[in-house]
Amino acid sequence: MAPVSADDVDLADLLGTQEGPTLEFKSTAKREGGRGDAIGKAVCAIEDRIEVTNPGGPFGQVRADNFDRVTDYRNPSLAAAMKGLGYVNRFGRGVGRVRKALENNGNPAAEFQVDDVSWAVVIRSAA
Repeated sequence: MAPVSADDVDLADLLGTQEGPTLEFKSTAKREGGRGDAIGKAVCAIEDRIEVTNPGGPFGQVRADNFDRVTDYRNPSLAAAMKGLGYVNRFGRGVGRVRKALENNGNPAAEFQVDDVSWAVVIRSAA
């Protein structure tokens, strides 16, 4: 499947939770993966996996070696607004929640690729 804008896709439809082939992903992994990646990202569904990419690299104190433990925001006002509107329940929890949900569901571990100018995550279907 070709990449689509996150603005143009319902993540539940993309993951096959409506009609058509179903990829086995727990709702927590879908929700956290989609929530943090909904703004300015590309989401791609390819047979047995979902790939989310972002052309912006880590920001501020966040680096490739600590992205899963440290948070920093390019636009703190937008982050606060998303939290106030209920799109974020607590900052800094998404990566851990995705990892735990995939493990609990029997999916392979998420594959994170982080460098100075971009990041991506690949979430594969359960076997």
